Formats: sequence, structure tokens, C-alpha cells
Amino acid sequence: MVRHAGDRAVAGAVLTAWADPDLERAEGRALGAIYSGLPDGWAREVEGWAVRSWPRRPESPWMHQAFAEGPVTGAGLDAALDALAGLPVIVQVPVGALTDAELAARGLGSPVRLPRLVAVLGGRGPAPDTALVLETVGPPGGGHVSTVARAAFGLDEPWWWVAPLGVPGWTQVVAYDGHEPVATAALHQAGDTAWLGAAGTLPAARGRGAQTALLHHRLALAAELGAGRAVAKAVPGSVSERNLLKAGFVHTYDVVQWSRPAQEPGSAVPWSPAAGLRPPT
Repeated sequence: MVRHAGDRAVAGAVLTAWADPDLERAEGRALGAIYSGLPDGWAREVEGWAVRSWPRRPESPWMHQAFAEGPVTGAGLDAALDALAGLPVIVQVPVGALTDAELAARGLGSPVRLPRLVAVLGGRGPAPDTALVLETVGPPGGGHVSTVARAAFGLDEPWWWVAPLGVPGWTQVVAYDGHEPVATAALHQAGDTAWLGAAGTLPAARGRGAQTALLHHRLALAAELGAGRAVAKAVPGSVSERNLLKAGFVHTYDVVQWSRPAQEPGSAVPWSPAAGLRPPT
């Protein structure tokens, strides 16, 4: 990968000129709320990386993450990966923050590129009409959130879906068809930027506008809470991406998620000589 002319160096670190640390931190705070609410889960900052882990699920890379939140270096990534030693890992970086060679040298592969989408709040028209009832729920509504999310995402982890309910800044909305929960989505707001994510619909209820309604509802809530903009992420070409673009989100730059399988005890993980570290012995 060739670095772009817009990249800038900051104290030996690089963050692409079009990547916004505030947007990356907004996502980091939201995901941190999930991990902090999990039994034995933890989240911390390590040299520009938001590092999170749920040790109760050592086999799943999605439960062990290191996401770049600002200018980063290879040495900083080494420290982040050290905090997740032996575990399968997902690493997320804005395009150009580190080279592909630097990431691959640390045993990371299978890159997936995702668009970072941003919307400016305020001045929006009325939300689309819907026959569904939208309700904000707290911990007592955890059963409905878990039921929908587990079926929608295929991630059968009840603790995961209820962990952030009731955490300051976290808002969970459920769409009901009568008394039956059919869709859910989350909002996390801190400061000027609101994060939108964890949006899923029961397979049998898709195509009825539930996510469009939930999206507009959360944008209105974010504005009421004082946010000036909202940030999200979606799979390219997905229904979620189309819904976000229709709602006024703009594709600002891309992030890439890299993965690494679990490391056997004592195994040698390749490191980049450019990181300035001695090879493991």
C-alpha cells in the first residue's frame, strides 16, 4: 500500500489527514461501555489504541480488540497486542495509519475495509411514519434486546447484548410490533459526537422499515442530547449502508479491520524490524 500525500507524521506516528480522531474515539467509548459492563471484561488505552477484552471468550477474536484512536506507531501496536497476548485479535486502523506490511509483519491478515460514515445533526425533517412502536429500554428490557440481537446477528452471547444497558451515555431502542420486539439499535453519546450501531432486525420482520425508523429516531435523540454529529460504520453495499446514506450520512474515509488467530504459548509472533523492538525469543 502506498501512503497518500495527505498523510501526516505526528511525533513519529501517522494518522491519515482525512481520519478524525474524535470519530474513532466516539466508537471506542461506545464499545468500551460494552466491555466494561461484561463480567470480567475490561477496556483501556494503550499508546493511542483502545484495547478491549472479554477473557471469558478466549476463542473469539471479536471479543479481543485493538482499535486505533489517534496517531499510532508500530511500537504502540506492539504494546496493544502485548495486552492481548495469546488471544485471537481484531485490529482496526484508518486506511494509511500503518502500512499493510507493518500490520502483516505482526501476524495480522484477512483485511476488511469499511466506510466511516458521518452525519451532521440538526435541521432534519420529520421521521418516516411507521406502524411499529419505538421504546427506549434499560436493564429490565434486556431480554427483548438479547432475543432480537442474538437472532439478528447470530452472536449467541446474552451477556454481550445487555452489558451496556443502563451505562451513562448508552441508549438502547427497541421496535415493537404490538407487544413483540422485532428490531433494536443503540446510541452512545459523549460530547459532540454520537455513535450509532448494534442495529439488528429479526429475519422474519425485515423489509418493513424498522431500521429506517430506528435510525431517524436515534438521530433525533442524539440531537436532543446535544450531539452535533453522528458516526457509524457499515459493510459496503449493505442495507445498513444504504439506510445511512439515505439518512444523510456521508462517506468520509475508510477503516480496515485486520485479524490474528490465537497464538500458541511460546509461539513466535512476527514483528516488524521498523518497530524498533527485539524479535521475541
